[in-house]
Amino acid sequence: MKLTPSGRAYVSFVAEYQLHELENKGEVVALDIGVEELLVTSDGEYSPNLRPYERALLEFRVHRSLSRKHFLSEDWFKAGLARAYERLRNLRKDCR
Repeated sequence: MKLTPSGRAYVSFVAEYQLHELENKGEVVALDIGVEELLVTSDGEYSPNLRPYERALLEFRVHRSLSRKHFLSEDWFKAGLARAYERLRNLRKDCR
């Protein structure tokens, strides 16, 4: 169990799973890289663009509001800086 600075708790589980090998069908798949969708295959599957990441970067306006608070006051802790950093960190992990 892990407790993050933003106050969330995470529990990890480990499970064993046997993967089966895929057979080679000899088919060719085309990839298209675009603006709206990051990646589109010829099968119709797509990966979404990183817009949530861009929005998370805009959340760092918290720094601006934090500078107006008294240092270590109750409002200073409520500013949510840890939550903003945690959200950005999780989005970076998801993009790997």
